[in-house]
Amino acid sequence: MVRTMFFSAMLLASSATLWQQHVPAAMRDQAPSYIDESLTTIDAMVSQTVSLLTRYGGPRHTVPPIAGETPSLGEPVRFGQDGDIVTVYQTLTTADLATGKFDPKTFLNAELSQAQFIRARLDRALFDGARIDRALFSDVGMAGISARVASFTQTVFFRADLSSAALEGTVFDDSVFTGSRLGQAGFGAASLKRAIVRDSDATGAEFAGATLDHARIERTNLRRASFVGASLRGAVFTDSQLDGSQWAQADLSGADLTSSTGLSAPLLRGACGDQFTQLPYGLRLPPCDPVEASPVLSAPPAVAAPDAGAQRLAQITP
Repeated sequence: MVRTMFFSAMLLASSATLWQQHVPAAMRDQAPSYIDESLTTIDAMVSQTVSLLTRYGGPRHTVPPIAGETPSLGEPVRFGQDGDIVTVYQTLTTADLATGKFDPKTFLNAELSQAQFIRARLDRALFDGARIDRALFSDVGMAGISARVASFTQTVFFRADLSSAALEGTVFDDSVFTGSRLGQAGFGAASLKRAIVRDSDATGAEFAGATLDHARIERTNLRRASFVGASLRGAVFTDSQLDGSQWAQADLSGADLTSSTGLSAPLLRGACGDQFTQLPYGLRLPPCDPVEASPVLSAPPAVAAPDAGAQRLAQITP
């Protein structure tokens, strides 16, 4: 809405300027009075639009930032190029920062909840201390970013590149990573409660001391990832690759890893579980609670009873 008003007002303002600059004064004096009234209305529209832009952060398009600016929390972030300056306030909860390339220090301690980063290049940007909850990062390059002790709760990362990102101590509770690159990313002591990681590559990612309680990891490459000292209570790993991963001192109480591959007894050495932990066949864990008398055993593969409905569906499915 503001964007439409912006361009409409600029068009009208241009028309008014042409009228005043190129029409002789004598002819303007003879013009009907409604033209002057229209020009007055145009001036009012332009003023109102400028006021709205100042309040809500400008037209919804983004250009690269002015070099060298490092705004602190509460100050506006200014983006501009070739004299086209747009102000996006850090407290603006509906900020749209699509298709932009930003100064690496732009987002330190920023407040940008519900922001949308679409096809933006944010490699090596600094998000330390930022609060960007319920946001969207789609097709975004974020390789090597630093986002320590930040908050990205209920945020969607769709095809985002977070390779080698420093994310220690950051909160990703209830967030979703789909088709993303998380290789070598550092999630040490981060919180990913109820997070979903799907169809992603997290080779060599570091989750040491992280909390992934009730997280769902689906079809994700976790080869050589470290979960040392992590809490994975109730976490579910589905069709994921865990070759070379490390699990010492990890709490797998209630976790389900039965459908994932690459686990072995040496990799699980030092981890613990409970009576509800489910492991691939042949593996076992000691109980996390010393009161429990017996080790956690993996159950033999269950043989499902024939399902007439499923058989019928298979027959009619080409």
